Amino acid sequence: MRFETREAAWRWDLKGIRAKGFTDNVADLMIVKLRRLPSVTQEAMKRLSCLGNAVKVRTILAVTDGAEEEMHVAFWEAVRAGLILRNDNSYQFLHDRIREAAYALIPEKARPQLHLTIGRRLLTRMSPEEVVENIFDIVNQFNLGGCLIPIGTTRPG
Repeated sequence: MRFETREAAWRWDLKGIRAKGFTDNVADLMIVKLRRLPSVTQEAMKRLSCLGNAVKVRTILAVTDGAEEEMHVAFWEAVRAGLILRNDNSYQFLHDRIREAAYALIPEKARPQLHLTIGRRLLTRMSPEEVVENIFDIVNQFNLGGCLIPIGTTRPG
């Protein structure tokens, strides 16, 4: 884009824009931006995308194996890049498209296993009160990973 003084107007260089390979799809642009982040940040963003738009720190910690400080370090580059926002006790995607792009980084075939793992960790690492408070989120994780849960042939007796 350049300013034409004679016409007092801005002019787009459409050929130049097309040559750069920009896309109309915001999610594609976000995926490119996410892939530039360190791998530890990408992995943290993938898990966060499975959990929701705004997720409490204690919920994130329930599905990870690291310490809280490691989690904050992992998210720092995404915060700095303006992809997520850190509140006192939660992280939040700044736009739905960013969450969609982070989720798209997870290979489709790997998604059920990740959701099943997240569901199991939430169930086993939360207090009974937290499980009650988050029951719908936990069940949703199991639903998304349900194709991997074997169905028994016997009925409880």
